[in-house]
Amino acid sequence: MDLPATIHGLQLKPYTCDQEEQLVHLFATIMEPEDGDRVAVEVVDDTEVLCFFIHPGKVRSIVSGLARLDLIATLDDLSLDLLLGRDPGAPYNAALEHYLHLVDAYRWQHLKLDNVLDKISAYGITSLDAMDLAVLKGSFGSERSVPIDGKRTSRPTSSLPS
Repeated sequence: MDLPATIHGLQLKPYTCDQEEQLVHLFATIMEPEDGDRVAVEVVDDTEVLCFFIHPGKVRSIVSGLARLDLIATLDDLSLDLLLGRDPGAPYNAALEHYLHLVDAYRWQHLKLDNVLDKISAYGITSLDAMDLAVLKGSFGSERSVPIDGKRTSRPTSSLPS
């Protein structure tokens, strides 16, 4: 699964029935059926929260359409938090809970030695998780192994500051 380098999180404002129809049409015209498995959606405290693991062009089109409808409450770049295994924040945690396999796949594809070294500099060596260690080992001669069983290999570390 090829995932984009940037992951966006979005919180929607409450919307009317008319806006809901426009919202459904917007998503139907931009997204392919397989994209549905790559958008995390959850309602958190009466707010619809989405996290996009789809092509950036599609995200731009969705964001543009939602902006025209005045439905965007917040738009955040979650990439660095996810790469470093940090907690992206309460609303996004709930949306990502059922999509942890995408978070792991994203990290396996995009986590680089520089990210791990930055994490060590900022939070110390004890902040590293199994995936960080695999990147470190892979960078110094050991082969980097990718989990194939679909099991979660790491969880966001809420104790790390954002």
